Amino acid sequence: MLSMRRTPPIIQFNKILGSLAKMKHFHAAISLFQQLQATGIAPNIVTLNILINCCCGMGRITLAFSVFAKILKMSFQPDTNAGSRISV
Repeated sequence: MLSMRRTPPIIQFNKILGSLAKMKHFHAAISLFQQLQATGIAPNIVTLNILINCCCGMGRITLAFSVFAKILKMSFQPDTNAGSRISV
């Protein structure tokens, strides 16, 4: 998908990331997210919430807090569930 000429909208990537997270392929989802960042595709709040789910699923709470900080830095309104997923 990343090698295509036109860059697909972030919504398409969110669908893939969400599917990977649901299947508990957390490392693959995070790897795809890193590729998105490397190509300059800006994440949205949905992307970052999926990433928080992946971090929590892997037990990487510190990384989840870093993503949460990125949400705040980007002036997104955090998902009410994001904070509870991290604190559990």
